[in-house]
Amino acid sequence: MVEHVIRARLSTATKAMDEALQCVQRKRDQQLADMANLASLVTHLKAQLESKAQACMDAMDETMASVTTTLHLKVQEVNAQGRTLDLTVERALNERRQRVAEVNEGSLCLQSELEKQAAEWNEVLDRTMAGITAQLNSKVTSVLAQLDKAQEQEIRNEGEEAKSTTHAGRGSDKEEQRQLDRQVTLNVGGRTFKTFQSTLQQYPDTLLGAMFSERNQALVRHSTEYFFDRNGDLFASILDFYRHGALVAPQTIDKDLWQRELDYWHLPHMAEEPQKVPEMLHKVVSALNQGYHKTVKTHQTLITRACQELSTKLDAELGTGPHQDRDITQAGC
Repeated sequence: MVEHVIRARLSTATKAMDEALQCVQRKRDQQLADMANLASLVTHLKAQLESKAQACMDAMDETMASVTTTLHLKVQEVNAQGRTLDLTVERALNERRQRVAEVNEGSLCLQSELEKQAAEWNEVLDRTMAGITAQLNSKVTSVLAQLDKAQEQEIRNEGEEAKSTTHAGRGSDKEEQRQLDRQVTLNVGGRTFKTFQSTLQQYPDTLLGAMFSERNQALVRHSTEYFFDRNGDLFASILDFYRHGALVAPQTIDKDLWQRELDYWHLPHMAEEPQKVPEMLHKVVSALNQGYHKTVKTHQTLITRACQELSTKLDAELGTGPHQDRDITQAGC
């Protein structure tokens, strides 16, 4: 009984093992079939990839050949254009050099003409200066002669007055001498000036000389200070004329105002002529020099302007700026 059960169980186990083996065999066969299909698919895909890769390589080779040909043609074209540009630049540089040489030649001609005109101006200036100097010397000589005559006349008048007073009494002489040497105070426009009566009497034809002359002593002896409503600053120069005999006008004074003061004090106008001569000569020379320098400066300006206009015109014709000459020269080379 037990053996029968064991055998039944062994038979059942054997059937189960056979079924399991069959199942495993079927799965194995299925996997082998799947692997065969997969290998076939891989082979097919590999063939397709190799075909597509070969097609891509062929297309790439064709494209590279086309691009290489195009680039070669472009390089040849660029080289041809570069040679043409070099020829154009060289031609433009030659034209510019020729224009510059013409400008330099024109500048030399203008400079020569300017120097010639400057020499002519110098000759004219020398002749004019010689003529003006001769005229001024003649005028100065005439004025000095008139001054000498006036001084001689004053000396003779003083001698005659001295002779007329010689026969007076000793007491009278002392009184007159005291009156002549007495100090007087002049208040001119608020400024006070002190001098001696004898100083003012040296020029009897002037206002102060006549005022303090011997014939008017009765009018002025009762006072020692006198007021004049005039310009006190200018009177300092006028008083120096009585002291030193030279009338020099202040440098910054208005000529009309100075002339009115001279007319009021009755001063001789010829006394200031010798002092005006150097000033007149200086003004004439300054005017001539200004005219000469102005003409020279005008010609220099015209030359510079002409050179600039010509350079601008050349730059416009060549299509280059003043700072591109070096680049053009290097490109031409």
